[in-house]
Amino acid sequence: MSQSQFEVKDDPHADPLLMLLPLQGAVTQAVGDDLNASGHGKFCAGCGKPFTVARKQRAVGRLNLAERADGPLFQTAWLFCGRCAAAIRRDGGRMPAHLVLEARASASAGLLLATPAKGNA
Repeated sequence: MSQSQFEVKDDPHADPLLMLLPLQGAVTQAVGDDLNASGHGKFCAGCGKPFTVARKQRAVGRLNLAERADGPLFQTAWLFCGRCAAAIRRDGGRMPAHLVLEARASASAGLLLATPAKGNA
């Protein structure tokens, strides 16, 4: 069994926490299936239009947010149509601002839920 080698390049426009992947690999297909099962896969996250026969699910976008280097990691995933996925790729892989804000809000809500309560109630 061979290990995969990954090379990290110093690209000022690349963010290792952002990923836009086609729905062809086993992992991205599983993420897409999970989003569809939960009901969040009905609309494109970029344009908000429903997926139809003409507008298909073409890519999974993921954003990883880390609290600290040793803290918890939160991952938010979305499904995109082909047009929105192509627009994100043309923009250097940057997710739309409204999705980044959504991911940050969900990560801070997750941190709030994970924090133990202190003091007297």
